[in-house]
Amino acid sequence: MKFRMIKTIACYEAKLLRRNWGFRIFVVIALLGTWGFQYIEQIQFSSWFKIAMPASLPWFNTYVYNILQSLMVLFVVTDVIKRDRKCDSGIVFTLYPVSNSELILGKMWGISRIFIGLNFISLLLAASMNVFFSLSPFDLWLYFFYFLTLSFPSLIFMIGFSFFISRLIREHIFSLLLLLLFWGVAYWYLPEICGGAFDFFAIGIPNLFSDVTGHPALFLYLLQRVSFIGIGLGMLMFSVLWFNRLTDGKELKRLRILSCALLTVGIICMLGCCYSFLHDKSIRKRYADTYVKYADKLDLRVEKSSIVYRQEGNRIFVSAQLQVRNTGVSRMPELIFYLNPGLSVRQLWDNGKNLVFHRENQVIVVQKELQPGENITLRIEYDGKIDERICYLDISDKEYDHAYWLDKKWRFGKRSAFVENGYTLLLPECLWYPVAVPPVNLKSLYATEKNFTTYDLRVFNPDRRMVISQGKAEEIPLNLRRKIN
Repeated sequence: MKFRMIKTIACYEAKLLRRNWGFRIFVVIALLGTWGFQYIEQIQFSSWFKIAMPASLPWFNTYVYNILQSLMVLFVVTDVIKRDRKCDSGIVFTLYPVSNSELILGKMWGISRIFIGLNFISLLLAASMNVFFSLSPFDLWLYFFYFLTLSFPSLIFMIGFSFFISRLIREHIFSLLLLLLFWGVAYWYLPEICGGAFDFFAIGIPNLFSDVTGHPALFLYLLQRVSFIGIGLGMLMFSVLWFNRLTDGKELKRLRILSCALLTVGIICMLGCCYSFLHDKSIRKRYADTYVKYADKLDLRVEKSSIVYRQEGNRIFVSAQLQVRNTGVSRMPELIFYLNPGLSVRQLWDNGKNLVFHRENQVIVVQKELQPGENITLRIEYDGKIDERICYLDISDKEYDHAYWLDKKWRFGKRSAFVENGYTLLLPECLWYPVAVPPVNLKSLYATEKNFTTYDLRVFNPDRRMVISQGKAEEIPLNLRRKIN
């Protein structure tokens, strides 16, 4: 493959595109429209949640530009294919000893470099707005992050997909209408399907960096963006196979292998995103079914709970001493406790004697009899990572899947717990400590019982972080930094 020839074709294609007056008008409208819409949305009539984070302005600028860019690309590509079918000055490349793949890659790079340049101009306008007109914090690297992960994958995918459709459907008007239909479906419907796995705009995926908590789901977001790069390049290579021009047999074989490999990688990444979404839904349903199964066994009460908490990275290590009582009128053949399913119980004993127990998702079933009114003291040690899928099982899947707040454009994502080196947030809903009464009653949502318990919390805090909880706080020496009664 001759990279010099690709560069020559790219330069020629870029010049033709810059000379197109229709494209020039489109560019002016797009840049001014993006800047004006952002000014109105985030400066003139702004709400605090639209400017609170350093990512607010770069993300919103890239979000708007990405939508307009995709629309411009499909017009440009179909026009390039239409022009190639006519005898204009570009016919010299089809007569020159240049391979079909070099010709297509040159055209793609010529189109891409124009849109990449426009993207940087748009981001520069947003950065100037960020510095001179907005109260939003400024972070330069986020501008590059959203270019590389948001608009660039969409550009590659839309160019490849447009070339593929335009080569597959030879009638210009039909290919253009099909691409416009896909663009509309992708904007209005795909973001809400399967957690946004098929959304090349990345509209439905949580995508706002926080300077405190970071990205809400960085791995899945990057996996989804890689999938569209792979699919876009694969379709671009496949479009060469329908090129109305003789090609070398070896080149044709290489193109088939390369295009199949790229498409395979892209589809696998996309299916990975889809699987993650569906798997999380099935896990939440399993947890909900477990709650329903044990909903009638609520006679056990925790009267006093003494918790010793220690944290290493994103893992917690807890020792809890529970004073429990059978408040029912009949013998209790086994004791039922609830604990986050991501936490593993290492030991459970009564008066120094190990007790037999088994886990069923978030439920701990202890093989211990308890007579009516009888109380005992248990000790349990456990550790692990918090599984946030156990939280808020009382809300519908549709509501749980919504990653936006107040405005559908702003997908902040949802987190129910944070366990990090710099900060920790653990709420009762995530079951980070054992309880006898669950936080929700899925059999009767409005009849959730409460278990009033006296708690004593001790936190090992070698980094001297601020510990916040209910009750009276007291610092004590050595590694036991803070005690909360």
